[in-house]
Order: sequence, then C-alpha cells, then structure tokens
Amino acid sequence: MDEFLKVYNEQVAPLSQQQQGRAGTVLLTNRDTGKVLSVTFWGTKEDMESSESSGFYSNQIAKVASFLAADPVTERYDVTVQRIG
Repeated sequence: MDEFLKVYNEQVAPLSQQQQGRAGTVLLTNRDTGKVLSVTFWGTKEDMESSESSGFYSNQIAKVASFLAADPVTERYDVTVQRIG
C-alpha cells in the first residue's frame, strides 16, 4: 500500500490536477483489505470524457498497475448532495 501511495502522490495526483475541468479527487484506502477507491470530480461530462479518450486515464492506471490485484472498475455518478465540513 505504501509504495502504491507513493506512486499515486508523486506521479498520478500532480498530473491529474492539471487536467482540464478536473474539480477534485478523493482517494480512499482500507489498509486492512488493501482496497483503494479513487473518486474524481469533473466540471462537465465532456471534461471527464476528454480525459478518458485522450489516453490520460489509461496512462495513469499503467503507473499503478503493478500494485493492483485486479483491473480497475470505472463507474460514473452524478453528485446529487454535497455536504463537507
């Protein structure tokens, strides 16, 4: 988990922040199970789709692929309620 987090923090997260329309990212981890959930927020659906079609997403997955036990699953949701803080 620590090596995954190092690669994510040093290589994936900084480039993700530069993506057009990216509104934020949350990385959730469970050290007991070794599972990780990454949630990225986009300004528009088009921005999200552009990130995927440009190859950016697959390039970032390739950086952490050696740490994954299975292929990542991508699901899309709309933010319907937001209360933080």
